[in-house]
Parts: sequence; C-alpha cells; structure tokens
Amino acid sequence: MFKKGIIAAVLTAMFFAQSNLFAEENTRYDTSLCKVPRCDELSQENHLYIMNAEKLGLSEEQIKKLREIKSECDREFIFDRKKLREARLDLNEFLESDEIDMQKVGEKSKEISKLLHKFTIKRIKTKVQSMMILTDEQKERAKELFKK
Repeated sequence: MFKKGIIAAVLTAMFFAQSNLFAEENTRYDTSLCKVPRCDELSQENHLYIMNAEKLGLSEEQIKKLREIKSECDREFIFDRKKLREARLDLNEFLESDEIDMQKVGEKSKEISKLLHKFTIKRIKTKVQSMMILTDEQKERAKELFKK
C-alpha cells in the first residue's frame, strides 16, 4: 500500500509538472501588445505579425497567408487540447482509484506525452510556415518589434 502511495505521488507530481510547463508556454506572448484569449503561443506570434502588418510592411497576400496558417493551427489545437484534457482526466481517475493499474497509467501517460509532442512539432511547423512568408527585412523588423 505504501509503495502504491509513493508511485501515485510521483506520477501526480509528473502530471502537474507537465501541466505547468505547458501552461507557461501558452502565456509567453501574453503581453500588452497582444492578449488573444485561448490563443497558443505561436498563433499569437502569427497574430502579432498581422496586427503589426503596417510596421512590418506586409502585403495583403502575406496577411492572407498568415491568417490561413493561424486558422489551421487554431483548429488543430482546439481538437487536440480536448483530447489532452480528456487524457489528463482519465489519468487522474486512474491515480485516484483504490487499485492503481500501472499498465493503464503508463498507457495514458504515453498518450499525454504524444499529444504534448504533437503540440511542440505543430508549434515549430507554424513558426517555420509563418517565417517563410516574411522577407529577410520583415524578419529583422519583427525581431526588433517583438524583442523578448
């Protein structure tokens, strides 16, 4: 019984650590420049490009492409965030049960890790797609404008 308690505590700590890391990533661009509710980090960066189109010298075609990338990214994240929430709820239920099934806990933990990995890859792809639309001069302006 003591061993199960320790395992449950460790898994719960890992779960909350992942949650906090993920939450921190989502608030990175939550600045006075842009407070888009429920917008992921890179979608906000993309949104900042659009909001500052004049300062960056973006063409109408560039703005249109950036909006398309943002829309696609947002749609995918809505679906995957729902799956992540459900997986985390399932994991919590497994950890709160009297008999902890380590196989189920392990499988659910892997599912959560895969979803988080998918978020990371999608963020990188979104950033690359957005940056490919900008000219070198616009990229430099963006760096100056959005210094962290």
